[in-house]
Amino acid sequence: MSIFLNLAHENNGDENDKTFDIELPRIYQRGPPPKVVLTPEILQEAGITSFEKSCALARGVLLRLYYNKKFSQSKIAKLFGVQRQTVNRWLKRLDIPLLKSGDAVSRSLSKHRKTPFSNNLQEKAYLVGLRCGDISAQKHGRHIRVSVSTTHPAMLKLFKSSFEKYGVVGLYPKYDKRVRQYRWSIYCDLNSSFDFLLSKPESIPKWIIKNDELFLAFLSGYFDAEGCLSLYYNGKSKSRDFQWILKSCDKEILDEITDKLSSMGFDLCSGLVKKADFKSYNKDLWGIRICTRFQIFGLLERMRIKHEEKITKHELACELARTDWKNAQEKIASLRNTIKSSVKSCIENAKVAWTTRFASRPRPSGTAA
Repeated sequence: MSIFLNLAHENNGDENDKTFDIELPRIYQRGPPPKVVLTPEILQEAGITSFEKSCALARGVLLRLYYNKKFSQSKIAKLFGVQRQTVNRWLKRLDIPLLKSGDAVSRSLSKHRKTPFSNNLQEKAYLVGLRCGDISAQKHGRHIRVSVSTTHPAMLKLFKSSFEKYGVVGLYPKYDKRVRQYRWSIYCDLNSSFDFLLSKPESIPKWIIKNDELFLAFLSGYFDAEGCLSLYYNGKSKSRDFQWILKSCDKEILDEITDKLSSMGFDLCSGLVKKADFKSYNKDLWGIRICTRFQIFGLLERMRIKHEEKITKHELACELARTDWKNAQEKIASLRNTIKSSVKSCIENAKVAWTTRFASRPRPSGTAA
């Protein structure tokens, strides 16, 4: 629905400097009559000059803002300095048709570009792998919003590189009460061609698992979300270890990965890592691993992982293998410290951003001042 108003009237002296208090029609006969306060700034925002003080003026301003300028009720509320529910009541009192919530969200989202999915099967398999891991997806108006919450800058960068060519990526701080930790939430609103991400698969889709290259693309996405490369070296005993580890609560998916990798010649160990508990996992945590270094190198060469922390660990493992693990202890410790430092900085930045954004709200319980 589009309503265009021609409300430009002849200017009457200094009326542009006036503030109008306009009474709205009553719905109930008790209490003082509701009012809309129109300041010169609000009139300017609506593109209206000056005219008779009446409900027609208030209705004209709200029509301009709500329909012509496509302001949401929340944005109008911020402009007037009132609650969103107040704006909703104003619109109803002035017989201004309300947009359906889906239309309002879609109208807001449509301001940003959204490119249809490329239909590249390897990219699709990788994104399905991410979706089986950490990435969430749900309908958002007429579009699809994908998101993830993390404390790792590498995951923020991976998410952005995966979706920024398809839509505008947004970022905001949040506080996770369950683990009492600040973190970042990153999201992107996508074209409806990404509807294949809406449901989280409980098993690997057949079109992926029957093709080795598509399976490896899926495994790369799932490993970027849930996997780990473990590097260990003890200088005194000269013991060394390099493991490819994948842990999740998706036992069926892990079983399918184990079977598929076994058929491709890889030896895996698998088993229960942790029983379900409501403090950390509400399902049993399962894990699979490859412990033979040449097999790990062979698999990683065929995978296309994008998570920078995992890529850096792989590169360090290759370097140590070439130099017979010379200075391994120092290099591994340095890498761990670098990752810990980046995560700590990410958390601190989220805390500062959250505190700034919600400065007027009570501090989350359990956090230090």
